[in-house]
Amino acid sequence: MGFHPAHQATAAAGLQGGAALVMGLIFLVILTLLGVTAMQTSAMEERMSGNARDRNIALQAAEAALRDAERDIVCKEIDGSTASTTRTFGCISGMTGSDAACTDGLCCTINAPGIACIEPSSPVYQSFSLSSAPSVAYGTYTAAPALPSVSQPPRYLIEPFRKQQVNYYRITARGYGANANTQVTLQEVYKE
Repeated sequence: MGFHPAHQATAAAGLQGGAALVMGLIFLVILTLLGVTAMQTSAMEERMSGNARDRNIALQAAEAALRDAERDIVCKEIDGSTASTTRTFGCISGMTGSDAACTDGLCCTINAPGIACIEPSSPVYQSFSLSSAPSVAYGTYTAAPALPSVSQPPRYLIEPFRKQQVNYYRITARGYGANANTQVTLQEVYKE
């Protein structure tokens, strides 16, 4: 007894219909995985872009603090006029007002009593805070307006030292991004 040709066609069609369903489901799973991977990649790139932007904001804030410290050293406000707010001893002049405690953000490394400040061998920010006093907040002595988009104002420390009869100032500044954990520290030596 054999199968009737019509029955054989129906059985073959039933097997093909099941295979098509399985292939369709596999194809949908692959497409779903590709979509999820693309979303994760896009989200990660967006976070990376946001972090880069925040770091750039912190870098610009630190640069602004360096320029603010330079104006502080020459006793000028942001508009170029003579500073109206100064330290208790007045404008910075050489080593005047600097001490080992970094009072008012002026730090002095002394190698012997009675000798002027010398060039520091290690960065002062390792010993003193750049997040609070004794460091100086941006605009304190220069009347510079607050910076937008930062979590807190940038701050700086100034280390005057004398070398070959010339006054130098090592400035260490820290800027913050929109996120307080994003911080950039810059340093420069300014010659008077």
